[in-house]
Amino acid sequence: LLSGTAEEGNLCAIYAAPDGQQNSFESRCASQRCLLTGATIGEGGKHNRTLMEACCAWDVYQDMGGDPTLGNTTETTVTIPAVFVTMADGYELQESLLVASSSEDEIMTTLAYERWYPYPNASTFFLWALGVLVTWLASYLSAWEYRKAYRIIEQAKREGRRVFRAEAAAVQRVEEGAAPPTAEVVDRDVAEASDAFEDEPEERLENIDLNIDAADGDGLNHTDSSQVERIRGGHAADAAEPETAQPAATVAAVTAPPQQDQHLEIGMYHVLGFVVFASAALFVLFYFEIYRVVTIMYGIGCSGAMALVIFQPLYRYLSKKVPWLRFIQSSPCPKASFCGCNTFTFNEVLSALSGYAIGIYWLYIALTQLDPHTNPYFWIVQNIMGASVSIAFLGVIRVSNIKIASALLVALFFYDIFMVFITPLFTKEGDSVMVTVATSGGPPDDPDFCEKYPYESDCRQGDPLPMLLTIPRINDYRGGGNLLGLGDIVLPGLLIAFAARLDAAKHLLQLCTEVYRAEIGGPMPRRPSGSTIASSIDENGNQVVENEKKSRAETIRQVLFGGYFGPLTIAYVFGLAMAFLAVHLMQNAQPALLYLCPACLGGMVILGKVKGELNELWNGSNRIKKCDKIIASVRSLF
Repeated sequence: LLSGTAEEGNLCAIYAAPDGQQNSFESRCASQRCLLTGATIGEGGKHNRTLMEACCAWDVYQDMGGDPTLGNTTETTVTIPAVFVTMADGYELQESLLVASSSEDEIMTTLAYERWYPYPNASTFFLWALGVLVTWLASYLSAWEYRKAYRIIEQAKREGRRVFRAEAAAVQRVEEGAAPPTAEVVDRDVAEASDAFEDEPEERLENIDLNIDAADGDGLNHTDSSQVERIRGGHAADAAEPETAQPAATVAAVTAPPQQDQHLEIGMYHVLGFVVFASAALFVLFYFEIYRVVTIMYGIGCSGAMALVIFQPLYRYLSKKVPWLRFIQSSPCPKASFCGCNTFTFNEVLSALSGYAIGIYWLYIALTQLDPHTNPYFWIVQNIMGASVSIAFLGVIRVSNIKIASALLVALFFYDIFMVFITPLFTKEGDSVMVTVATSGGPPDDPDFCEKYPYESDCRQGDPLPMLLTIPRINDYRGGGNLLGLGDIVLPGLLIAFAARLDAAKHLLQLCTEVYRAEIGGPMPRRPSGSTIASSIDENGNQVVENEKKSRAETIRQVLFGGYFGPLTIAYVFGLAMAFLAVHLMQNAQPALLYLCPACLGGMVILGKVKGELNELWNGSNRIKKCDKIIASVRSLF
């Protein structure tokens, strides 16, 4: 009488239907079953009978827990199989039993089994690949200035332009208007400069200024090695062009304000402050549970990161490729000088609008939907936001040596262990501070209650904080997803980014060495075996072209193992794989830094020891410092 549809005689469906709409109860009660509460609500119906209050019965699946008291007795462990079934499943079993009992020839067998789900899930591999990709990309892009300076100098070299100020005394005397020297004097001066550079190939670069202040419109000097040849032939009259003959673009390039270096080199005080601040923030979140505030702040900050990392380069590229979009690089209000409005460009405005529009809609989903991680837009945009903020972080924050990196990674190594494994020993409920904060308070106390009443305040927790990469489980009826915190990307990424800058600095200095020696007529350096030399100078000072092609295997070996960036990326791949393997084996969340710190830091130390550069890596590489000076000279051309 209290189950089924109105046609089947369910009194709840019959009496709950307003104005004869008998499907009202069926549409509002999924189980099509009701229970009496014991209260009466007056008389009514066709026969004026007393009406009793009833409510829809929940019919949901539940996990069956064991009896904790059985573990404290010496009785034999209970082995009788027992499972929870829903009322609908129980009704089907009951009907089958009735059919089987009515016939002597029929035997009913019931089999209880666990529903299949893929394990390990494919999403684990995709998240591992995504974490490696974001770390590699963010670290690689952190050295973009070195590669940009390399391309500028290399282009000047191909076009035969002078890059460095000539150090030969003969050229200096001609520029001062003195009488042209003899060829013997020029040969002597060039030989002396070449020998000095040969003795100290990189140290000499400190005293060489790139010829930016006497530049043409592209910022590079057009006085080439033919100037020395004209001196050799005694043609001093046309050896140097007067500075007043510079085009207008030169004046603009000289007077334009230089771009500022916006990097922060962290030191020991930063490491100490970071650990203290991170610990304090974690305990504040644990005890005050202000998780939504963190979500809002993160969404706003990542919107700006997307505007900077994605949309500004995108609109800049479009403005160069599409003629009618060139206005993007101009200011929308060039004459309005108040509040610096004339310094903004359409690119910055459009980028901010694009980034914040995406971020605000992401926040709307995060704050209004019960389980936003099931929304593809939400988790895809969250991964893009995480990648953008990682790229922006490693582009600004830098370590200058592995001493600082070691202090940071070792401190965070023990920080992770303490927050995950030690804090449950002294918290009131035995909760891990790290896991509880990462899951916005942890799972609800009564999952069955929250399944029935998900909008209750006690049930609005358990969703992870957004400072992570996430991919939902694939083909898994249980739902959920795999998570990788951004700290596991940017913190080892500081060391990997340092390796990327060091490799790029070596390449830049090698190019500068070649260009300088070519300009002063000195001998070209010998590169490692298998490398390609586009052009060099023979013994007579003539330019020759060599065509030494690398084999594919040699190219791969050079990229992966020739420097520090490739091997450290491989170490990160291995360390992150070990972290996911530990999660798989231990069936519990693991601090990824527990595996990433030894892999990356140990790999860097071993490489430095093998290459004989460990002392330089520990105290700070002079190569990076010298390249920073070169970058400062050409920054206006970026």
